[in-house]
Amino acid sequence: MASFLSTGNLVSSTGIDQQQVSGYTIVAERLNFLRFVSHFRSVHRGQFFTTMRTTTVRKLLPDQWGYLCCVHTPDGGPCGLLSHLTSTVEIKADDYNIEEGEKILELLINKFGCLNTFSCIPFRSGRTMLPIVLDGVPRLSIESQRIHNVAHFLRNLKCSGHIIKDLEVAAISGDEQAYPGLFLHTQAARMTRPVLNLSSRKVEYIGPMEQTYLMIGITGTSDESRLYSHEEMSSMAQLSLIASLTPFSDMNQSPRNMYQCQMGKQTMGTPIHNIHGRTDNKMYKLHNPQCPLVRTNIHTENKFDEYPNGTNAVVAVISYTGYDMEDSMILNKSSFERGFGHASVYKSKIIDIGAEGIHAGKNEDKLKLGNPVTFKQNRSSGVATVPDAMYEGLDQDGLPRVGETVKQDDPLYCVIHNDDRK
Repeated sequence: MASFLSTGNLVSSTGIDQQQVSGYTIVAERLNFLRFVSHFRSVHRGQFFTTMRTTTVRKLLPDQWGYLCCVHTPDGGPCGLLSHLTSTVEIKADDYNIEEGEKILELLINKFGCLNTFSCIPFRSGRTMLPIVLDGVPRLSIESQRIHNVAHFLRNLKCSGHIIKDLEVAAISGDEQAYPGLFLHTQAARMTRPVLNLSSRKVEYIGPMEQTYLMIGITGTSDESRLYSHEEMSSMAQLSLIASLTPFSDMNQSPRNMYQCQMGKQTMGTPIHNIHGRTDNKMYKLHNPQCPLVRTNIHTENKFDEYPNGTNAVVAVISYTGYDMEDSMILNKSSFERGFGHASVYKSKIIDIGAEGIHAGKNEDKLKLGNPVTFKQNRSSGVATVPDAMYEGLDQDGLPRVGETVKQDDPLYCVIHNDDRK
């Protein structure tokens, strides 16, 4: 299990009957804050589908609109397979109380006269009874002409706070190309997102299954409430957290917006604030990050100024020949000397004292870090076998001094065998 969590590979002679045996885990890289956040707001459909020739799995289906971003996806092989959650979507983390579900069923029995026994016959056979399914289990039966009234009643209870706010109410009548019935979902690990309920003028959380059977208008459609039952809270609701940071994305072509989602996660910026106490293998930090001159509301709401990325640059687009433009850039020498684009690379090196020295096999307890100069002064019998000049850059603890400039071939540490004879 430890190997599986660290590598994401299933090591087995049988493959455990899985479609893929690798790629189950992703290392949460801290290159910058945008990359770190996007790791926890993404959904991967599986490595197996990369080998398939069909493109159906890469499409954004109607029930995914508003839950998975239509722009933020990698280009190349995993395009469409690695999708990112939108900025407004919420994942129900806590499981519901069983009494809440029973309370809803009891309310439907008393209010609408639903049958307590699941004895309905499919609608297409001529009967008028439809099932009420709670979390995948058929529980009640209801007349088909009252199914939309029940759904409207439950939505008003959601908006007023009398029942759980993220209850999913999918009312499918016999006219739809699906199995008819009233499907209620209350369990955890479901995607929900807020929309404006035009009848109650309150915020309602809906799920992917019920979204297909709702009339949701864009922002500013309140005057046409006869056509729509709900309205989007924001025009950016279909974009992910990273895609919504691009200003004037509606004035840009779609591939450029998709490229920007990837380039924004590769910029050098401010990944963390406690960088001096971290032990990451490698980390980059920009010396002079700046706030963007043009930003969206998402940038301010999510406080991305706490982790700024990149600097503002003035770009001159010049056609050299008068006909076309080449991909080139000229840096201003003065701005470069004043720190434009300067950054530091932090590299961590782990020192295992037990693996050092000739007698490290049986005498690991006698090995320690130290400076031979100090060691020779404190112990009369101690003899430094290496000239003291080699250790002038090391402190008494055998490590470089804080703030010391370490150059090529300079010693990084010194291990001393704590024995009178060595």
